[in-house]
Amino acid sequence: MELIAFGFNAHGQLSPSTNPSEIPEDIRIPQIIASAANSLRVLFAGWSDTLLEIDGSLHLLGAASANTQLTIPSTHLSQITSAFGDHTGLKGVTTTAQAIHLLQHYGTKQVCFGQRVEGINDTSHIAIAGNGVVAVVQGDEVLVYRSFSAFLLKNARQRWTLAGGVVELHANEGGFVALTREYGGRVITWGDARHEYLGRETTAEASAGAPGIVDALDGIAIARVGSGGWCSAAVSVERDLYIWGGAGGEVLAGRGEVELAQEFEVVDGVSVGDGHAVAWAGGKLWDTGR
Repeated sequence: MELIAFGFNAHGQLSPSTNPSEIPEDIRIPQIIASAANSLRVLFAGWSDTLLEIDGSLHLLGAASANTQLTIPSTHLSQITSAFGDHTGLKGVTTTAQAIHLLQHYGTKQVCFGQRVEGINDTSHIAIAGNGVVAVVQGDEVLVYRSFSAFLLKNARQRWTLAGGVVELHANEGGFVALTREYGGRVITWGDARHEYLGRETTAEASAGAPGIVDALDGIAIARVGSGGWCSAAVSVERDLYIWGGAGGEVLAGRGEVELAQEFEVVDGVSVGDGHAVAWAGGKLWDTGR
């Protein structure tokens, strides 16, 4: 099992080397950066940090530390379900016990995940938008905080219940995309309505700042979603790919409609970055953007 990466690497976030002279600024040709015998997961891929789980061990690449193996205190050890951070780097992880552990720095070389954050329970997903706003899933509820500091102080600005529960939560530059279990997979968006990012019409009854259904996808069972920059994407259970946002024109008005491509291939998954999108299927990889 191997992990292949390419792209911006100024912080060494895509390089397993600990020698600064061996870390290229950019990786222009895809290359293997990690291999595993049994399991390999990318838990976090950010502007300056990458967190990998390789055969049960955690490895942090990038600005925070040079290829450091990380640990969670054994008294609070649980399997990691997801990691979260922002443009400044990795901030912490959530576990199967729905606990939160924040990244701790001890000097220049020692980095680990500290004791669980007390008083914040039943947390399955955390995402931080480019504007600093934090969204957190606790049970069937989504809580929104003005900043990460407000989240740690448990000072929620807004709270909503999403029917069916949340499967995935992603942030981009100005908002959030959630995939719920309702109707086999329903896409919900909220946040900044510029650049047609929300993929839906905003009205007094369905404001940009509150979770709303992406009408054009309603009735289509969605298997996974992705978001980054000002774009979002969704892959249906039938393996069709849908992308929206990133437009320089006015905010979407009227009921959204799907514009079908003349030629297309079915895909298995999609990921969206600040200015690019990548889709994959059957050993093939497609990418677009910068």
